[in-house]
Amino acid sequence: MIYLFSPLLKNLIYLLQLNLTLKDSRGGNFTVEEDLLIVSAWLNTSLDVVQGNEHKLKTYWARLWEYFHKYKNFESERTQVSLMNRWSTIQLAYKQILWMLCSN
Repeated sequence: MIYLFSPLLKNLIYLLQLNLTLKDSRGGNFTVEEDLLIVSAWLNTSLDVVQGNEHKLKTYWARLWEYFHKYKNFESERTQVSLMNRWSTIQLAYKQILWMLCSN
C-alpha cells in the first residue's frame, strides 16, 4: 500500500485546493484529507499488480470507492460518482499548476 502524506504532496494538495476553490464554487465541498485519500486510492488501485489496471470503468471506480471508505478516518459519505468527478477536477487543477510552474 502506498501512503501519500509526505510534506511535498500535502503542499501540492493545498495548492490544488486553493486553485479549485478559486475556480470552482463547489470545490470547497471536499477537504484536503479527502483529496489526499482520493489520490492515494487512485494510486493504490491503479498500481495493484494482483488486480492489474485493465478494469472496466464501473469496476475500477467501485474498487476506488471501497478503498476510500476503508481507509478514511473522517466522516464522509462520498459516492462513486462524486469521487470520479473530484478526481477529474484534481487532474485538471494539477495540470494547470504544472503548467504554471513550468512556464516560469
